[in-house]
Amino acid sequence: MKLHPFKLFVVLFAAVTGPVLSQAQPPSPGGDPDNGAVVFNLKLFVEGYYSGPGTMVPALFNNNVAGATNTMVDTVTVELHAPTGGLATVATAKGILLTNGSLPAITVTNGITAGNSYYVVVKHRNSVAVWSASPVVISAGITYDFSTAVNKAYGNNMKQSGSVCILYSGDVNRDGYVDAQDVGDTDNDNANFGSGILGTDVNGDGFVDAQDVGMTDNNNAGFVSVAYPSGYAGTGRVRQPQPGKKRPALRVAKAAHHSTPAYYTNLITNKP
Repeated sequence: MKLHPFKLFVVLFAAVTGPVLSQAQPPSPGGDPDNGAVVFNLKLFVEGYYSGPGTMVPALFNNNVAGATNTMVDTVTVELHAPTGGLATVATAKGILLTNGSLPAITVTNGITAGNSYYVVVKHRNSVAVWSASPVVISAGITYDFSTAVNKAYGNNMKQSGSVCILYSGDVNRDGYVDAQDVGDTDNDNANFGSGILGTDVNGDGFVDAQDVGMTDNNNAGFVSVAYPSGYAGTGRVRQPQPGKKRPALRVAKAAHHSTPAYYTNLITNKP
């Protein structure tokens, strides 16, 4: 068996208190870089990790990440975008998603004004990024819950699983589409007995196998892609099936996203 040469060492960390968002670009109109901290919360579930009802597998814990508890699913990136114009990113954070779907105590220290509205965008290493359906009023203590209805995401771009809505999985190269390249990346790691924290381990069990290939291929067949408001990157286009057009053939693809030890060390130990 050929195993991926991945061994992660991280320092033991305290209970998750919520990462600090740092200013990525100039603030949106009305933003005040000296406005003080605003703490809010998100809730969401990821398709590949969803074990239902209302829970996910603790992928970090399952992969023996030092310091991870059995409530830690994976790391995600949260972005706040200006509500108008080019929808520029005004703040970003990397946080740890918990098994009950909560992403608690996201702390914004600059770049926005409490009470103003921003698009909330969530990105994960092998999921299709999701945008909030509309700009969200960001103020102390609010929770934006993506899981309650597909229309909480822009373009209804989530999947219903029982009573819960979940983010689509399978965008292992994070280009916004689940397509033949993602299937190829996953199948390559499956053939090479990939293990560890890999982007191609779509279900978070620590191994890349037929289940990961199957889920990715299903979403490829469904033409799943990111949906975002018009004006961002010049388009709000969503990948759609084209009648009479065959699916692209599986091809040998470039290597999928394999996170480095430093990447996870920075995320898990991120502090103000």
